[in-house]
Amino acid sequence: MSDFFINNWLNVLIGLIIAVALFQFSYAKVASFRKFIDKILLKLPAVGNIIQNYELGRFSYILSLMLDSGVSYAQAVKLASSTFNNRALKETFDEAAAKVVEGNKLSVALYRSRGTKPKSNFLQSIALGEESSSVSSVLKSMAKMYNEENRDRIKVLLSLMEPFMMLFIGAIVGTIVLAMLLPIFSMSLGAKH
Repeated sequence: MSDFFINNWLNVLIGLIIAVALFQFSYAKVASFRKFIDKILLKLPAVGNIIQNYELGRFSYILSLMLDSGVSYAQAVKLASSTFNNRALKETFDEAAAKVVEGNKLSVALYRSRGTKPKSNFLQSIALGEESSSVSSVLKSMAKMYNEENRDRIKVLLSLMEPFMMLFIGAIVGTIVLAMLLPIFSMSLGAKH
């Protein structure tokens, strides 16, 4: 492995740079690739939940602000759905926003959508707000809850990363020490024979 990297380090470096540039270009310019990556990100165990909380919290906050400002429900949903960074969620909410403009409820439109579904507690809260005519206050509460949940999750993830980083650094140091000591041991064994 050492010989391979010594002989081909320039090719490996150029390959890595090209791969990163190609990924960034594809993510920025190819809509289907970006949607595919965004769907994968939403399915990741810890990160997916944080991303969805962030996106739904921001959507809830913006929608509640617009409703409090007197923007019509259908127009507010349409405008708020354009704030998503995650392409998979954005397509789901754009489709639902079109149904809301036609006269459907947002909760029903999201539930029936074919794309990436938001969290069930989000759908239930929206349905509750629509039934009780208090969508704005429910959305404010949701935004606050998602923000607090994300803060707690990130704090836990950071505290869990600390021991893993220590193990990772220990493994690197151990590998370097072994790489330095093995030749010395093999030379001393060779001198005895």
